[in-house]
Amino acid sequence: MRAETSPSALKDLCARMPWLGILSGSRDPFSNGVSLPDGAKVTPWIESGAAEAMARDGVPIANFFREWAKTDPARAIGQAAAWDDPETPYSMRVTNALAAGLDSPECRERISRALDELSREELEKLTAGFAEYAVMNRKGYEEIADLYPALNRKDGSAE
Repeated sequence: MRAETSPSALKDLCARMPWLGILSGSRDPFSNGVSLPDGAKVTPWIESGAAEAMARDGVPIANFFREWAKTDPARAIGQAAAWDDPETPYSMRVTNALAAGLDSPECRERISRALDELSREELEKLTAGFAEYAVMNRKGYEEIADLYPALNRKDGSAE
């Protein structure tokens, strides 16, 4: 596949892809983007800038932040706020990153360490964004929140 030859080839291919035409034929009327399978390699999408360019153009990539957090949680969590994606709110990007720890204790530990390294302001912003998810899915919110002690701190201090 031509896109696998280099990050710039992937970005070029994604930029030339007629996403609106492809996605308009989707069987899922609620989907307006593409979805990465569990275990997908996101490094080429990150290094090439293709994922953010697609998101910026209104083509979000479902499961992207979850898969990214599995390999580099600190960077995924840090970029969730800065990511230029008009279709996917910050609350969903950060929730997807945190959800990466649901099935993997090792990933959960790496995410916990990344949360512990956030400044008080960054952690407050993250918890506020994540709290927006509770409105949509209280049970899912509680399941994820229970994984990370840093999300439950009231004063921003380390436990």
